[in-house]
Amino acid sequence: MSAPPIPRAYRLTSPIPRAYRLLFTTFEPLLATGGAIQAFFYPEALVSSTVPTVPYSPSLTPLFTQMTGAWLMLSFHDFVTLRSDGLKDDVRVWRHTLAASAISDAFYTASLIQSIGPARFFDPRRWDVVNAVTVITTVVPFLGKLCFLAGVGLSKTGPVRKQSEKKAQAERKALSERQGQSEKKALAEKQEQIEKKEQDEKREHSEREEQGEKKERGERRKQGERRRRSEKKKQ
Repeated sequence: MSAPPIPRAYRLTSPIPRAYRLLFTTFEPLLATGGAIQAFFYPEALVSSTVPTVPYSPSLTPLFTQMTGAWLMLSFHDFVTLRSDGLKDDVRVWRHTLAASAISDAFYTASLIQSIGPARFFDPRRWDVVNAVTVITTVVPFLGKLCFLAGVGLSKTGPVRKQSEKKAQAERKALSERQGQSEKKALAEKQEQIEKKEQDEKREHSEREEQGEKKERGERRKQGERRRRSEKKKQ
């Protein structure tokens, strides 16, 4: 017998706010995939946008191939791991995944500061278009991860969730027991009906046999009377 469904009153909403879900399962994986494509196929453009003071050289190609793998790993965790059934609503999985990603973002942000200098990095008025796109698409997801890890916007539903799950389990158990009792009662009633039917059939069979015996005795008595009459006539 399969377990009964969870009552509607105990179905819980996702603990992950929609803003975080949109940022880390849609926006960031697209950025990471775009960065991987640029690093692998257009490394010159990536160098000019992130480290403009360093001239591109084909000897740097292996480094950009490594960056491609790192960005694709980030994209995979964002787009697949954080969307997977059984994991997409698990805050612990989100914390661990985003913590690892935040470490990578911290060092990537540090590389941007080293590249354009602290004064320019922290002064948006001195940014050009390339600087603005690079800094914003790096810092915004990084700050979002720090906010998530700090618990900003996350409801403290741990104990309530556990209590609700326990209550739902108790409800399922009680419902299962009631269903089991109902099935036992139905089975007992069915068994009783079968036994009653068997008894009725036995009684009907006995009555038919008794009637047959009576009829047979009557036939024998009639035959005996006819025989005696026949003998008297002969005498």
